[in-house]
Amino acid sequence: MVEFLLTNEYQVKEPKFEFPANAGIDGFIPANTKEFRAKLFEKNPKLFLNEASEVPDNTSYFTLATGEITIAPHSDLLIPSGLYMKIPSDSALIDFNKSGIATKKKLVVGACIIDYSYQGIIHYHVINTSDEYQTIKCDEKIMQMVEVKIGNGAKVYSGLTPDEFFTEKSSRGDGGFGSTGLN
Repeated sequence: MVEFLLTNEYQVKEPKFEFPANAGIDGFIPANTKEFRAKLFEKNPKLFLNEASEVPDNTSYFTLATGEITIAPHSDLLIPSGLYMKIPSDSALIDFNKSGIATKKKLVVGACIIDYSYQGIIHYHVINTSDEYQTIKCDEKIMQMVEVKIGNGAKVYSGLTPDEFFTEKSSRGDGGFGSTGLN
């Protein structure tokens, strides 16, 4: 079971399952606090602070008055979540796209695997894949996190042929992309 610690200075909403049977735990952008902004700008040194001045072209920016984060086309940001997490040693926490944000705004997850040994604040890596500026707001749902059980190691062989390595043959064999179900 994943355990979360909410940081008071970020005033972040509690991560939650929207419905009890859902796979993903919703993660939110923290409130527009001084501490959140400091960490946001620390993690994104090229982020521009928009205070009614002209924003340079192709630049992501933060609007202080509204708590809006605007991501430039084909660029990315690291958004501090305000959350620490603790997970079992046989698990990882994986950030996944929120379907509405990915399909409507073309904002997708970049770096997404959080290993059990990590003990810092979780950051959401958001990439704007569109040709347009995309805006998200403080307190908005941005990601869904899923706990995934992982294997404990891998066994590596050398000196074998593929025929010796694969002792059971599948109908797919060495067929590449799109080859499932063709035989």
